[in-house]
Amino acid sequence: MLKVDPQVKALLDQWAQEPKLDVSTLTPQTVRAGDKAVQKLQEPWAEMHSVKEITASTEEGEVLIKVYYPKSYVPENEHPVFIYFHGGGFVIDGESYESPIRQIAHLSNTIICAVEYSLAPENKYPKAVNEAIASVKWIIDHLPTLNGNKEKVALGGDSSGGNLAAVVALENQKVHIHPFKCLILIYPMLDATCSQPSIAEFANGYGFTKEKIHWYLNQYLPENADRTDPSISPLFAQNFNGFPYTFVASAECDPIRDEGEVFAEKLKEADVQVQLKRYPGMIHGFFQMAGMLNQGKRLIEDVVDELTRQLS
Repeated sequence: MLKVDPQVKALLDQWAQEPKLDVSTLTPQTVRAGDKAVQKLQEPWAEMHSVKEITASTEEGEVLIKVYYPKSYVPENEHPVFIYFHGGGFVIDGESYESPIRQIAHLSNTIICAVEYSLAPENKYPKAVNEAIASVKWIIDHLPTLNGNKEKVALGGDSSGGNLAAVVALENQKVHIHPFKCLILIYPMLDATCSQPSIAEFANGYGFTKEKIHWYLNQYLPENADRTDPSISPLFAQNFNGFPYTFVASAECDPIRDEGEVFAEKLKEADVQVQLKRYPGMIHGFFQMAGMLNQGKRLIEDVVDELTRQLS
């Protein structure tokens, strides 16, 4: 086993004491219920000026968008905006993201629009993709009423949410939704063929397993889906012209580590400005564990630094 961070090892040892998970018996309901445990590993919620739940009437139907206004928010002013897609394998909602989202909004003085897209398996691909694109269009169109600054808009997400953020960025090349200042991808899920070496290297023993990845993808994708389609696997996209500055965070001991890192290299080859940072000894999901993992807190600080720099 690759040497994991001591704080991660303590967590993995704790998980090893729990009953072994049989992936064949998983249901969306049990996975969603089990995800709530991560909230015990998070920092206390940062106080906000306000949080609004808006039902956006988009071209794809109604989509819930949670808008986080930081404590520094002044209604008379325009503020930077970060449009965020949560992770969860396309199956789990954004409930366990309250802590990191609030921390980022608070520390970066940025309005965060968190999109609650429709979940699989009840809603298969391309529902989440279509809603993601439509929601971003809606947010851009409504920036004046949200008190957002149209010149200072960032896009991002983690894991499956990183997939959706990357897909929106690819769509933006075709239809020119908005000139985003930056793209933030946190250990993004970008290759549904599961063909990168890290999938085998970290298949078991690091929390997020190869079996779980296949389970999530099977919930999300119809049986006949072309897994190399860039709207499913952005890693297979050929054209990155016009992509914004991109920050990619990867976890060293993550089975999907290589997906983000190879994507970053492809962006560099296309002359896109990229910052890739690998967090040593970290596992998938550490962004949501900042209350226990120092590197999780560091990642939040790095995202804040990127937003502050790019949206200033």
